Amino acid sequence: MCNVNIFKQFMDGAYELDDYVLVDSQGEIQAVSGNSEFFDAEVVPTTKAPYIVLQFVQAIRLEEVN
Repeated sequence: MCNVNIFKQFMDGAYELDDYVLVDSQGEIQAVSGNSEFFDAEVVPTTKAPYIVLQFVQAIRLEEVN
């Protein structure tokens, strides 16, 4: 069983709107990019595929919702 909490990673991270996040099969964030090209220049994942790519759209904390 995976011990990684992707929710905590998102809430603790400094992600900007429209960032693309590369998540491995263990649920760990491997890379963040301003576009969906993770294998260019400086963004290289540390583990092998499979991956899923998520686009960071919005984070809402429940205490902020009326």
